[in-house]
Amino acid sequence: MTFVAKAKWGLLFVVCTLMYGCYGPLLLLSQVDGKLQYDPSQVAWLTELVKLIVSITLLSNQSILKRFSFREALPYFIPALCYFVNANICPRLMDHLDPATFSALSNIKVVITTLLYIIIMKRYPSSLQISALAILTAASAIHSYGLSVTGGKSDVSYHKGEPMEMRASVYGVVLLLCGVSLTSFASVYTEYIMKRGYAVSLHKQSMYLYSSGVTFNTLAVLWKMQDGRQSINSTNSFSLFQGFNIYSWTIVFTSVSLYSLIL
Repeated sequence: MTFVAKAKWGLLFVVCTLMYGCYGPLLLLSQVDGKLQYDPSQVAWLTELVKLIVSITLLSNQSILKRFSFREALPYFIPALCYFVNANICPRLMDHLDPATFSALSNIKVVITTLLYIIIMKRYPSSLQISALAILTAASAIHSYGLSVTGGKSDVSYHKGEPMEMRASVYGVVLLLCGVSLTSFASVYTEYIMKRGYAVSLHKQSMYLYSSGVTFNTLAVLWKMQDGRQSINSTNSFSLFQGFNIYSWTIVFTSVSLYSLIL
């Protein structure tokens, strides 16, 4: 591999790392007076919809109806459901975890993904990868232990010029573990069904996955409309993208760019 190619891959790695790591801080910044002013399910719905549009655009010029097969799409409902649940859990974690703790403990996803990869894919990591996982697990455990010793509080950081204690509740940690377990299973299972259906176009498989995600999130948005809980400001009116700000739009942009265009 040439130096230029290595530099490109290195730059891509840095960009992906920054995009992945900015989710927690962006969620915090999108809050107003400590609360989300928008419906998180609308963020997830819009993200899945844009990714679906991108996947369809990258497909050939054949008719969508001719390309779509319900039998082929059915297995993708399982990971889509896992992603849907996680997407609606994560925004609520900011009430129980600060962004730094959220990002640090989210790294346990690598360990869970590896274990599921061994179970589902029957593939085993190298000794170097095992060592890296051990270090990551130890770091997450030490961070969690430190928070438990201090009663869920540690150093003081700053948010919009105001002091903010790092915090973590037991409920928040359990909720985070549930979320990362769901996404870990979804990512491994998606790879499993994609490799099993290697004859099917990658963009077509992405279309199946994102169309399932759009379906689940559309049902969630419609349910909240029907239930009368769609409005953040305790009014009976419904407005799509109500309460969205520059940070919530950035969440959509980074998610689409990272998972649909880059990865």
